[in-house]
Amino acid sequence: MERDHLKNKELFSAVSHEIKNSLNPVINLSSVLLRSTTGRFTPDENSYLEVIERNGKKILNIIEEFSFLNGLSGRRKKRSISPVSVRAAIDHAIMQSMTLSIDNGCRLVCDIEDSSSVINTEADVFRKIIESICLFFFSLSVENQSIFFASSLSNLKFNLTVSCRKNIISYDDMDLFDKEIAVEKGFSRSSLMWLQFAMFYIFHLKGEARFSSDEDGNAVFSFFIPAEKSETAEYCNEFPETADFRSNSVNEFVMLVIDDDIDNIVPVNAIIENEFKGMGKVYHAESGAAGLDLLEKIQPDIILLDLTLPDISGLSLVRNIKHLFVKKSVPVIAFTGLDIAGDREKMMKAGFDDVIRKPFNIDAFTQKIRGWLD
Repeated sequence: MERDHLKNKELFSAVSHEIKNSLNPVINLSSVLLRSTTGRFTPDENSYLEVIERNGKKILNIIEEFSFLNGLSGRRKKRSISPVSVRAAIDHAIMQSMTLSIDNGCRLVCDIEDSSSVINTEADVFRKIIESICLFFFSLSVENQSIFFASSLSNLKFNLTVSCRKNIISYDDMDLFDKEIAVEKGFSRSSLMWLQFAMFYIFHLKGEARFSSDEDGNAVFSFFIPAEKSETAEYCNEFPETADFRSNSVNEFVMLVIDDDIDNIVPVNAIIENEFKGMGKVYHAESGAAGLDLLEKIQPDIILLDLTLPDISGLSLVRNIKHLFVKKSVPVIAFTGLDIAGDREKMMKAGFDDVIRKPFNIDAFTQKIRGWLD
C-alpha cells in the first residue's frame, strides 16, 4: 500500500511538473504582449490575451493546490510548526487573488486590529487557507463588493471571520461539501472548489469552519484553528513574489540559461529584451554538457539552471559550475517547475544561490535578476 502511494505521488509530481513547464510560456508570453506599448493589438485582441493569461494562471493555481495536497498526504504524523504573520498572509493572498480575477471593482480589505499578530502553526497550510478563501470571494464576481477580515486569538485558538458586505444571497448554515445544494443556492462549481480547498486545509489543522449569512444577507465565513501566539515576528514577510519591485538600472550583462525545454527560453528572451531594454544577452544550452561547453566560450554574469536535464541532474551540475568560478562570483539560480518546498535547503547546500519557480511572475523574475546583478 505504501509503495503504491509513493508511486502515485511520484507520478503526480512528474505530471504536475510537465503541466507547469507548459504553462510557463503561455502565461509569460501573453503577459509580455499585454505589456507592449506599441499599440500593435486592437482592444478585442488585448482582451483575448487577458483571457489567455488569466486562465493560464487559474490552471497553474489549481495545479499548485493539488501539488500541495499531494504533499500533505505524507505529513499526517510529522507536523512542521513555525511562526506566520496573519497580516502578511492576508496581504499576499489578496494580491494573488486579484491577479486571477476579472477586474469588476471587487476589493478585499485587511482590517486586522493587531497588525503585528504572529501565530505558531503549520505556516504553509495557514497561507493556503487564506488564499483559498480570498479566491472563493473573488470568484463570486459580485461588482464593487468589499470583503473584510477580522481576527482574534484566545485560549490557544485563532479565529478569522471573512465577510462580504454586499447582499449576495440568503441562506442558513450550509453543508460546504454538498455541491448540489450549493449550486441551488447560487454558487458556481468553480467558486465552491476554492471553499472546499479551504475547508480541507482547516480540517488538516484540526479546526472548524462555519459558512452562513447575516441578517442583511451578507456572506460570512468564519473558522478557528488551534494555535498560540508567537513571540517572534522574524518570519513574517517571506513572500518573494510580492517583493518591492524597484526599477534600479543594470549594466550590460550576459545570462546563460541551461534548460532542455526551448519553450521556456522564449519568454526569458522576451522579458530580458522588454524589461531590461536590450541590456542583456541570453545564451541557451539544452543539456549539461552543452552548458559546460558554452562556459568555455562565454563569461556569464548570471546562470539559470534547470534541475531536470537529460544528461545530468542540476544538483550535480551546479557543483561543477561553481568549481569553474572560484575567483569570480557568478550567481547560479535553480530554474524549475518542481515543487521545491522541502528541497530548498538541499539546493542551497548543493551550491545554488536562489530559486525561480516556473511559471514565474514577470515582476518577481525581473526584480530577482536585478537583485543578483546589482
